[in-house]
Amino acid sequence: MIRLFNRYWSLPAFLSLGVEGPLLFLSVYVGTWIRLVMLGNGHHPPKPILTLEGLAFAGVGLLALYINGLYDFGEQISSRIMFVRLL
Repeated sequence: MIRLFNRYWSLPAFLSLGVEGPLLFLSVYVGTWIRLVMLGNGHHPPKPILTLEGLAFAGVGLLALYINGLYDFGEQISSRIMFVRLL
C-alpha cells in the first residue's frame, strides 16, 4: 500500500494512475497533430498551450475515473456496472 494525500492506494490503482495519466496527456498532442498538421493547414500551436491543455485534459479525465470509483480495486463490480460507469 502506498500512502498519498492521506489515503492508502493499492499498487494496481497507483500503476493505473501512472499509466493512464501520461496516455491522456499524450492523446492531446497526438490528436492535435493529426487534426491540425496532417489533416489541416500545417499550423503548429505553441507548446505551452498544448502542455496546459494536455494537463487539464489528463486531470479532468483522471478525476472523472476516480469519482466514478474505477480506481477502487477492493470493490468487485459487474461488467454492466463497469460499462455504465465508463459512459
